[in-house]
Amino acid sequence: MKTRGGLTLLMMGVVLLAGCSLAPDYLRPDMPVTDTFKEDGIWHLAQPADQLNRGEWWPVFQDPLLNQMETQLEKDSFELVAALARYDAANAYLTEQSSRLYPEINAVGGSSTNRQSLNRPLRGPGLPNVYGDKVLGAGFNYEIDLWGNIRNAISSASALA
Repeated sequence: MKTRGGLTLLMMGVVLLAGCSLAPDYLRPDMPVTDTFKEDGIWHLAQPADQLNRGEWWPVFQDPLLNQMETQLEKDSFELVAALARYDAANAYLTEQSSRLYPEINAVGGSSTNRQSLNRPLRGPGLPNVYGDKVLGAGFNYEIDLWGNIRNAISSASALA
């Protein structure tokens, strides 16, 4: 009897400690920033021209070759396509991890019609030749984030995105 109580207590301790968050809180390191820089002598403050269009800058030069190259770059750049794919994948992963904060509801249903062969061995004389089967089910699942496992996964996914 004592062994069973001790084993139960040990298992409860293992279950409780298995979900503890081991991720340390991130502290941003302090970086020294100076008030002046060695290049400070000839620089002047920027004069932004906010009224100018910030979209396509290359038509200003009126160079047909440059226009053609920019169009081709936008269309055929595998690096841009790969970067966009990585960005979309990181955002999808963040959405997936964030969805773990909410309950999951599942439903399943099905129907089938079965016909037994008249030549089936051990077939009883009173059994029908055709019978139907209907299945309906539902499920509800929610994971409580007691030890921060889900929050840490979301934080990690957010850093990737």
